[in-house]
Amino acid sequence: MGQSSDFDFSPFFGNTKPSTLPLPSVPSENSALYDCILALCQAQPVQPPPPSGIFFGRDNGGQVQFSEPHRFPYSLTPPPFEALYAILVADNGCRPRPYRPIYFGQTGNMSNRPTLSHEHFDDWCRVANGRENLFVSYAWMIGSSEAERTNIEEGLIKRYNPVCNIQFNSFFGEFLQGRGTAVPGAFGASKEPDFYAQIAQLARLLGSK
Repeated sequence: MGQSSDFDFSPFFGNTKPSTLPLPSVPSENSALYDCILALCQAQPVQPPPPSGIFFGRDNGGQVQFSEPHRFPYSLTPPPFEALYAILVADNGCRPRPYRPIYFGQTGNMSNRPTLSHEHFDDWCRVANGRENLFVSYAWMIGSSEAERTNIEEGLIKRYNPVCNIQFNSFFGEFLQGRGTAVPGAFGASKEPDFYAQIAQLARLLGSK
């Protein structure tokens, strides 16, 4: 059997740099199969993993990981465990994920909060311009105490000042007008995070949640 003129037997006899063999020719009738095999053998690009949640910072500790945002109300009833929850609206101005929190809450039984009967549901809808624009995320804290959850909730509220965490009833409305302060989150609102956090805490003490 004849050998290619490029083939060199010297590698078998002490040459430390063997010659490169030419690629064998492929019959035309098998070219499609050959191309397919080559395509399968090529390295595939690594795809980034899909998002597995959304993170929010807080003023009194590290970041908190919430679940991937889902349309509100979620189609499945969450299990009755302790958790934090965030009500979100889409906002392309937010980074790294395009969601803006409008409400943070905590509960010892996630199966009944947040729901359509939540006392702030109408507020959420007004801010989002409709129920169909609401999203919800959960941060499970199974076995936690109310004090532990409230501590993290307060840190989140102080960091983001979600507009719906403050109940603007007549008392708070008059109080804010007396200060000449705009509703937080509204265009032209002044930024007084400590003040808003104090009002949010007062609202919770008065049973607004």
